[in-house]
Amino acid sequence: LSIQVHPDNEYALRVEHEYGKTEMWYILDCEPDSFLYFGVNKEITKEEFERRIQDNTLLDVLKAVPVHKGDVFFIKSGTIHAIGAGIQICEIQQNSNTTYRVYDFGRVGKDGKPRELHIQKAIDVSNLSPIESDFKPCGPEEKNGDCDTVRLASCEYFTTYESTLNGTTTLHVDDESFGSILLIEGSATIENDGTTLEANKGDSVFIDANSGDVKITGNCQWIYSRV
Repeated sequence: LSIQVHPDNEYALRVEHEYGKTEMWYILDCEPDSFLYFGVNKEITKEEFERRIQDNTLLDVLKAVPVHKGDVFFIKSGTIHAIGAGIQICEIQQNSNTTYRVYDFGRVGKDGKPRELHIQKAIDVSNLSPIESDFKPCGPEEKNGDCDTVRLASCEYFTTYESTLNGTTTLHVDDESFGSILLIEGSATIENDGTTLEANKGDSVFIDANSGDVKITGNCQWIYSRV
C-alpha cells in the first residue's frame, strides 16, 4: 500500500465535503517477517515531514511494526499507515473514500506517470507524534457457554468482536445497528427468523438491525462488527 493518511471528520467535511476515516485492521494471516507502517517512530515537525517526503527519506521516521496472526491495529484518523507485503487483513472502517497519499515508493500508474500525492493535505492532518499500542484486543474476554468472545476495538463509529465457537450460541441483533459476521475459520450454520445459511471461512453475512436472536452452530471463529 502507498504511505497514506485519512483526515478526521472536521477537516474532511470542511475540505472534501464528506466524512473522514477511522479504521482498524485485524491480521488474518501473514508471511514470516511481514510488517506494516503505523505512525512515526519519533516526534517530527511538519517541516521535517515535508522535507522527508521530498527527498525520499520518509520511511526512516515511520514505525515499522512486525505483524502476527491475530494482531489488532486501531488506526485513528491522522495516523500515517501502510500495509506491507505478505499480509492478509480484515479491515473495518468508517464509510469514507477520503485518502491522502503521502509517498508511493516511486511507482507509476498504468499511464506511466507517478500517481497523485496529496502532500499539503497530509501535512495538515497527520499526527507526527509516536502512538503507543500493544496491537492486541482492547477488551476483556467473555465466555458464554460454548462461545468465547473478546472485544477487538471500539470507537464512536464501530465496535468489533472476535468469537470462537465449539457448539451453539445466540447473538442478539438489536434495533440500534445491523450486524456483520465475517467467518475467519471453520464453518457455521446461521439461523434467524426462518432463514438458515451455511457459512464457510471467508464468507460475510449481513444481519439487518432488529433481527433479534441469531442462532449460530459450528466449530468456527468469526469477527462481528456493528455501528
